[in-house]
Amino acid sequence: FLEQGLTPADFPVAFVFHEVISVAWAGGVWGACYGIQPSVTVCKPFAKLPAAEKVAGAFHKALVFSDTKLAKMSWLKKVPLVRNAQPRRLTVSLAESLVVRAGVKPVSFGAKLYFSYQFVLWTKKVKLGFNAAQKRKETEQAEWDAAGDGSEKRPVGKGDARGADTGAASEVGWANLRE
Repeated sequence: FLEQGLTPADFPVAFVFHEVISVAWAGGVWGACYGIQPSVTVCKPFAKLPAAEKVAGAFHKALVFSDTKLAKMSWLKKVPLVRNAQPRRLTVSLAESLVVRAGVKPVSFGAKLYFSYQFVLWTKKVKLGFNAAQKRKETEQAEWDAAGDGSEKRPVGKGDARGADTGAASEVGWANLRE
């Protein structure tokens, strides 16, 4: 990791980002399964197979069990995102999302690690840029304070008050801003 520009101090940022995208991924897949209903749309041709009849009873028992559990969860009706959702469909879509996420886990886990790595590198670049800007500001402030003779003359150059390189004035180091 050190060769890649990461240090142990970067672990908390990477971990938090990884968990945030994991929760977003889980919620996104659950929401997609709620909308698409893979067990109804994709698996419909499999319903005619003899094996489907054998598992239908167990599936129905599981749904009845989950319906009674969801009925006891009064707090669920207070969550705006699922307030108007059908409880049975929430349960089935959760199960579908678990199957989908398990199926793509080898790819999704690696992708989340890669995105976390890229995020940490990005935060380091932003922090370096911020630190450089802060140092430049402190230097300019020190020059400003050093010119504190009450005059309107201030140090200029790249990034002066007008936002442009002043050319010859920057060689002198001072420009009169009373133009």
